[in-house]
Amino acid sequence: MLLLRIIGLNLTLAFFSYGQQRIGFDLATKGTTLSATLTYNKVVKQKFLLSAGIFIGNFGSGFMDLNKSQFESGQRLYTPINDFNANHVDTSGISYTLFDYASKGSGYGLQIGLGYFYEFGPIHGLRFNLNNRLGWMNSRFSVFYYNEAEERGIHLMKYRSHFIGAISPEISHTMRMTGRTTFFYGFKFPFYYSIDKAKFNAHYSQDLFNHWEPELCIGMTYVIGKCD
Repeated sequence: MLLLRIIGLNLTLAFFSYGQQRIGFDLATKGTTLSATLTYNKVVKQKFLLSAGIFIGNFGSGFMDLNKSQFESGQRLYTPINDFNANHVDTSGISYTLFDYASKGSGYGLQIGLGYFYEFGPIHGLRFNLNNRLGWMNSRFSVFYYNEAEERGIHLMKYRSHFIGAISPEISHTMRMTGRTTFFYGFKFPFYYSIDKAKFNAHYSQDLFNHWEPELCIGMTYVIGKCD
């Protein structure tokens, strides 16, 4: 048993013994969003990257609605927040049923990932990453409830914080600017999912944090410590 531990430790040390250490920063957008990510990256086995970082930003919006004929036929919507799906009763006792809703999300979180890079020459290269994200999001909902008999409705603003996860494949074109600085641009393809469906359970592809949300990104990395 001791021998196996020693062998495992030696293999681990050998795996991490080579490689640059880089600090990376990027901005990502899908047009109406903007997020920033700061990462620490370590090169292992010459072509692979291990990374860990933090991210923050706004992550867009979602919208779902019914037309009047759908509502009158008995179709119903369900927001990702179970509490918001119940009928709203005003002070006079009139009950209103969910008719449509819009949401916006912002927050921050952590990510870890594994990457691979290939250099075509001293300047240009490609980098592939697969990152896993865990985020704490603040979602704002604009919810419209409607009473068919009274032919009137009511708008309410509601807020909820919740966890989300994301698996994010990424590809970038890298360009070495100096011996330590590299510029890159490319695409991120995060797929979002709920960590705790009791608190946030999206039902539709139009919902925020419930589908692929491709982004454009630009950024830079900088070598810290020894520059190989």
